[in-house]
This record gives sequence, C-alpha cells and structure tokens, in this order.
Amino acid sequence: MQSLSNLLKEGVIGRLEIVNIAPHPEVADKVGTRSVPWMRIGEVELSGAHTPEEIREWVDRSSTSDTSEVISHLLETNRLEQAIEKLRNNSELLRTVIARLPEEEVPFSVRIGIGAIIEELAHTDTLEASVPLLLELAASDNRQARSDAAHYLGFTKGTATVVEALKKLGSDSDMGMSKIALESLEALEQQ
Repeated sequence: MQSLSNLLKEGVIGRLEIVNIAPHPEVADKVGTRSVPWMRIGEVELSGAHTPEEIREWVDRSSTSDTSEVISHLLETNRLEQAIEKLRNNSELLRTVIARLPEEEVPFSVRIGIGAIIEELAHTDTLEASVPLLLELAASDNRQARSDAAHYLGFTKGTATVVEALKKLGSDSDMGMSKIALESLEALEQQ
C-alpha cells in the first residue's frame, strides 16, 4: 500500500483504490482474486508481495501499448486461461505475441504458453490472421522460429500456401525440422 501511495503522491499513477476485503468480500469476488495482497495495474493483475521497484516497473509497462507484455506476464504466472480469453477474438494481439517467438530472451514458460494458446485457437479466424506471420517465421534464418512456425502451421486451416511452405520444410536437410513439418502436414490432412 505504501509503494502505491507513494506512486500516487508522485503523480505516476492517477488513481488508487484500496479495499479491505474482510468487511467487503464481494469486491474480491467481483475481481476474482483468491489471494492478498492483490492489485491491478492497467491490465496486469499482481498477487502477493512485490518490491517497490517491481510495482514501479509494472506501472511503467502498463503505460505502454505493448499488451504482449501482459500476455507474457499471465503465462509466466500460470494463468493460461486468462491469456486465452484476452486473445480469443484479438487477432492483432495474437500476432504481436507470436512475433515474440524469435526473441532469444522469451522465457520458456511463455514459449510453452504461446504454443498452448495456438492449440486452443486452432482452426479459428483469429489464428488464421497470423498465418502470414507464421509463414514469414517458417522462412526465417532462426531455427527455433522456423520449427515453432512449422509446428503451429499444423493448427491452421491449411491453405495451399501453408501446405506448400510445410512441404518445403518437410524436405529440409535438418531432419528435426523435416519431421516437424511432415507431422504438421499430416495433422492438416486429418482435419
């Protein structure tokens, strides 16, 4: 509370609402929290104790338009369902999240979470909007991005362009890459 109050006094945040949930449990129910302390900064929900520096960092992040940071935070804190709900009908945000795949510093939990999101959104128009980006990644020099894209293209609707890209990757001299691409082609044939 002190850290947030200081940020309010400094003008870093514009509003602060503090609720003691003992006399007001309906507030905790309304926001869906199960632990305290709990705070929402922009679209980010934080549970547990945080240092003043961490709180300031999230305030700074929430003022930027990079919502993929919010998705990454949800994935890092094991809130896959919330991430899926934010992305379910937001193809632009999904593209922003997928675009992070080539980044080396993406935590493993986020990389795995992105895969789970794509599997959940398989064969939807939301995922289809990311096909051009996935095709671009499938042709990149970054092996990790290529293999991720080869796998995720198997969850699309399988247009002729997708099939062509997967066939090309299926004949790759890298046997691991070839296997991933051929498995994705097989998955598309079974739809």
